[in-house]
Amino acid sequence: MSAEFFRELDKAARERQVADAKFQQNGGIRMWLGSLASAAALFAFGKSVLVFGLVIGGLSVMFFTWLCAELVSRPFRLALPSIVLLIGFSAGAFFASSGLLDPLVKQIAQEPTALTASLNSHQALRTGGGLIFAAFFVGLYYWRFRVPLAVSVASALFFIGAFSLLFYQSTEATNRWALPITLSFGLVMVALAVRYDLTDPSRATRRSDVAYWLYLLAGVAGSQAILGGLESEPATSVHMIGLSVLLLLFGVIGLVLERNILFSATILSSGLSVAYSAWRSADSGQSSPLLWLLLAALGILGSAVCWRPLRLAVVPRLPLGRLADKLPPIQPEKTRACP
Repeated sequence: MSAEFFRELDKAARERQVADAKFQQNGGIRMWLGSLASAAALFAFGKSVLVFGLVIGGLSVMFFTWLCAELVSRPFRLALPSIVLLIGFSAGAFFASSGLLDPLVKQIAQEPTALTASLNSHQALRTGGGLIFAAFFVGLYYWRFRVPLAVSVASALFFIGAFSLLFYQSTEATNRWALPITLSFGLVMVALAVRYDLTDPSRATRRSDVAYWLYLLAGVAGSQAILGGLESEPATSVHMIGLSVLLLLFGVIGLVLERNILFSATILSSGLSVAYSAWRSADSGQSSPLLWLLLAALGILGSAVCWRPLRLAVVPRLPLGRLADKLPPIQPEKTRACP
C-alpha cells in the first residue's frame, strides 16, 4: 500500500469527523463482507496469539483491531464492522489488563478467600481492575474512532469493574447497596443519553447513535436493579411495583425524546429476568416462563405500534417549556422514524 492510499484514508476520515457524520447502517455488500472478514480474522488471530498468554495475546488483539479500525472505522464509518472490531478491542484490553494485574493481585492478597461459591478474592480483584483499565482503553478507542457503541461499552466496563472491587472489599455492603447503586447507574446513563439527544434533535449526527446505545444500557441496568435478586428468590409484588414505576418513568422519557428503545430494552430485560426466575422456581407454583416471555413480546410489539400516536397525544400536553424546542418534531408528517 502506497503512502498516497493512507493519505486519502486520513483525508476521508477528517472530512467525516468535521461533519460529525453518522456511521453507515446500510453500507451494502462491503459492510457485510467487512464484518465477516473482521470477525473471522479477529477470531483466528485472537485464538492463535492467546497461546502466548493473556498479556501478549491481549496486546496483540488490541493492536490488530486498532489497525483494522484505522482502515475501516475511521475513513468509511461502516457500523457493523466497527462494532465487531470494538468488541474485539474491548476483549483484548480486558485480557491484557487482567494479565498485567495478576502478579500485583497475588501480592496484595496472598491467599485467595472465597467470596461466593464460584468467586474468590483474587478473581474479584483481578476482574475489577482489568475491567476498569479496559474501560480506559475503550475510551481512547472512542476518542480516535468515534464508534458510538464505545461510550456504552466503556461505561458498562467501568461500572462492573467498580462493582467487582466493591464486592472484594465487602460482600455484605455490596449486597445491601446493589439496588440503589445499579439504579443510580441506570439513571446516570439516561441523563447522559438525554444530554446527547438534546444536542441533536434531528438525529442527523453520530451523537444520536451514542444516545441510542446509552438508552439500551440504561434500560437493562434499571430493570436489573429492580429484578437482580431473582436468581435466589421468586418475583414478589414489591418487584412488580418497582418495575411498574420504572417502566412508567422510562416510558415518559422515551415518549418525550422519541426513544422507544429505552422502554423496549427495559421490557425485554425484565421479561427475561422474570421468566428465568419462574423457570428456576417451577415447583413453587409460579407462572410459566413462556407466559412472561409472551407478555414481554406483546409489550414490545404494542409499544412499537402505539408509540407514535401515543407520543402525539401525550407530549403536547406536557409542561415542557423551552425544552420543546430541543425535541424531535411531534407532528407525524415531520417526525422521523427513530429507534
